[in-house]
This record gives sequence, structure tokens and C-alpha cells, in this order.
Amino acid sequence: MLIMKFLEGKKGQMALETIFKVLILLVAVAVIIGLIMTFSDEVRNIVKEFIGKFFGKSPTQEFPKQVEKDSFSAGEIASYIESCYTTMTSVSETEQKDTNCFLLIGKNFESSGILEKVSPSIRGNVEISADFTRGILIIEFIDVGNKIIVR
Repeated sequence: MLIMKFLEGKKGQMALETIFKVLILLVAVAVIIGLIMTFSDEVRNIVKEFIGKFFGKSPTQEFPKQVEKDSFSAGEIASYIESCYTTMTSVSETEQKDTNCFLLIGKNFESSGILEKVSPSIRGNVEISADFTRGILIIEFIDVGNKIIVR
């Protein structure tokens, strides 16, 4: 009888201990997911770079890309700017070179608000010199200073 009471006390402790272990595990999973969400661009770039090196293809070999549409919104242009900047700065400094990343061909380009839609972290590296009246927009990466020129 004394042994039964002793074992019943241990069962309660085991259950509480298991609950705390599961709780700690859930918190750890939440932290890991949060880190992945926060640094997903960097993780994606590292994976792309690894795959590119594994197959012998660097991300700069993908450029220039030609995109043809009737019209481009400011948000779309900003996305192309960020894509160019992220791709080119993810390669090593020795492989970076002046590159035309995107040739956007269209009839209408929304010119107002492009810089506001670009990520604040790279906004200082973007220079827009295009007049948006021609049917083509060139998004170019300049190695010196890691600048993006939209012309």
C-alpha cells in the first residue's frame, strides 16, 4: 500500500514534467519558425548560391532577363529592382560585375511611387534616371557601390 501511494505521487510528477517538456519544445519550434520567416530571403539566397555552385551555374548567368507586358506598375518595377539587387549582392564580390538585370518592355510604366515601394534597406542604392516615355526600361546593377540604376 505504501508503494502504491509512492508510485501515484511519481505519476503526477511525470505528467507535469512531460507537459513542461512539450511546452519547451513548442516554444523552441516557434522561435525556429520565427527565425526562418525573418531571414527567409537570406536563406533562399544561400540555397540558390549552393545549388548554383553545385551545378556550376552562377546567378549572374541568368541575366539579362527580358519581360514584355502592356504595362508595369510601380510595385512590379520595385520587385524587379529588389530581385536584381538581391541576386547580384548574394554572389561573391569577385564575381560581381556591372550587369543589365532586366529589360522591361511595355507601353505604360507607372513612374510615381517606385522608390517608396522599394525596401528601405536598399532604397539608398537605387537611382532612377529613366523618363518613362520610351517603350523599354533597363534595370542595371553597378558593381562599384552596389547600385541599381533604372534607365
